[in-house]
Amino acid sequence: MRKVGVLVLLLVSVGMAGLAFHQYETSGREVVRFPIAGAGEGAAPPVMLSRAQSPVRVILSVRYRVDLVADQNEAYGYQVSVKGPAGRTVLSGDGRNVVSREDRGSGFVTDRQNHVIGTFPVETEGAYLAEWSLSPRSGQVLEARLMVRENVAPISISKLTVAAICFVLAGLMLFAGRKRA
Repeated sequence: MRKVGVLVLLLVSVGMAGLAFHQYETSGREVVRFPIAGAGEGAAPPVMLSRAQSPVRVILSVRYRVDLVADQNEAYGYQVSVKGPAGRTVLSGDGRNVVSREDRGSGFVTDRQNHVIGTFPVETEGAYLAEWSLSPRSGQVLEARLMVRENVAPISISKLTVAAICFVLAGLMLFAGRKRA
């Protein structure tokens, strides 16, 4: 009976956390989607934003292919910045995508990764310009796009709290059930 309780609590924990992150990434409405031509640097066409669309979230989606030769394979690095009508940077984010070999063995892996660059309030109405840079490392960028979503919601702290509580309870049930030697 205890094993079932632990399993249920772990499933609720993972489900609530997954739901919270999914809703965070997909909340609001997509305003525009810009295709990015592979690796390199560039700028998307200006996007007209108004205060009614605030807050706005920028997401970079990359489809890549990487050869799993090492335990940790850095597929690519990225950098995105958004400038407002006055030329002031309102959002900036960078990172890299590392693929672990784990139990996959060697060979090629093709996958898509979404990177939430960030969220910003539209304080000044006008044209916003997104600049990007994609740098392949041990991988190949097959396709990339930059998405702008309007009227987005913040991450649900209550769902993450429930997920954390369920996880802790599952751990307590698991370790409290062990017999002492």
